[in-house]
Amino acid sequence: MNKKLIVLLMVLVIVACCSSGCAKIAPRLAKIPSKIDAHTSTYSDSDTLPWNWMQTYELYGEKGTEFKIRYKGNAPVDLMILDAQNYKIYCRAIDSGRYTTKINGKYWLNRNEANIAFTQPDNKQYYFVIDNTDIFSNGAKSGRSVAYTITLS
Repeated sequence: MNKKLIVLLMVLVIVACCSSGCAKIAPRLAKIPSKIDAHTSTYSDSDTLPWNWMQTYELYGEKGTEFKIRYKGNAPVDLMILDAQNYKIYCRAIDSGRYTTKINGKYWLNRNEANIAFTQPDNKQYYFVIDNTDIFSNGAKSGRSVAYTITLS
């Protein structure tokens, strides 16, 4: 892919979940330069994700935009990239506390670390999700808060 300037907007949304479902949404805006070179600019974040919470990074770009995501945490979590429709299905599963509908996306389950390359297939919105719940039967079961760092370039 040729180097080109792209417009990326990343919004960090933290959704606090308790055993009865999502208790509240506490959005935080993570600002990065509006025009960056996808191959040389980076965005980094580190945080602690409490048990039974999830964190979402919205990925905006044009068709063909290459995202390189480096995740590292101190306990296993489930990582996903979902389109808007499947993100809504996932959020309904989180709200209800049970996984009953197929969620189509890219998954990296039960991971402490991951190097992810994602090429945006269209001009739609995508979400990178860090899930510290036990919603997936074959997923991570950290049972505790997870300190992590993420780098996106």
